[in-house]
Amino acid sequence: MNRPADAEQALRKGLSAHPASPDLELALGELLMDVQPYSLEAGQLLEHSVRTAPRDPDARHSYARWAHTNLRERICVAQEKAALLLPGLDDDELLQMNTLLGICSGRVEDAPEARAAFRRANTVNLRQKTYAPEAAWQYVQFLERFGADAEVQSIVGEILDRVPGFGPARLERARYFDREGQPDKAAEAARLVLQSAGNDLNDERAAHEILARSFTALGDTGNASREQAWIEAHPNSETRVK
Repeated sequence: MNRPADAEQALRKGLSAHPASPDLELALGELLMDVQPYSLEAGQLLEHSVRTAPRDPDARHSYARWAHTNLRERICVAQEKAALLLPGLDDDELLQMNTLLGICSGRVEDAPEARAAFRRANTVNLRQKTYAPEAAWQYVQFLERFGADAEVQSIVGEILDRVPGFGPARLERARYFDREGQPDKAAEAARLVLQSAGNDLNDERAAHEILARSFTALGDTGNASREQAWIEAHPNSETRVK
């Protein structure tokens, strides 16, 4: 009912009547985390709910989420590893836990653990009825750190096969063709970026920059000039600050 203050009051009353109830601590911790992601009280409640109910995967995953948001990546890794050992997890839980484990492991420079977690998440994602492009995109961003271009393009292809309008994957495909010196394919991919949903100004500007280079390479000076005019009329944030 979008009444978080009333929900918080009810949960606090419940904890007053039933101190250290792991279910109530988990619910209040999750609520506080949603309202204020950096809440120390949320972290304390979630950590205590894990200690009192160590075999609850939801508690461990919520504590891992809080730890990740608050840059405590090693806690995140430990909690997700422990959660993934517990029985009864469904595919949604496996996808979320493995994806977050991949992100947190990558941040503590454990590339093998991160890669393994992302691969498990990707396997789950590919068999789901509702594909989650955002989870796959986290895998792409991890792979880009290591210059694994062939693997990046493989995952990007999987995303676009299932969610053709996912803008970040469209932009990566356009950048790939641009890097490979294929201006005709780069221009077509960049056009599709501009037709995709969820782009911000920086994404649009990157697509127009690719179009400008591609048209120049193809000898289409008219379209290249139009793209350059758009770019000059829409400076990025760094340019505006300068």
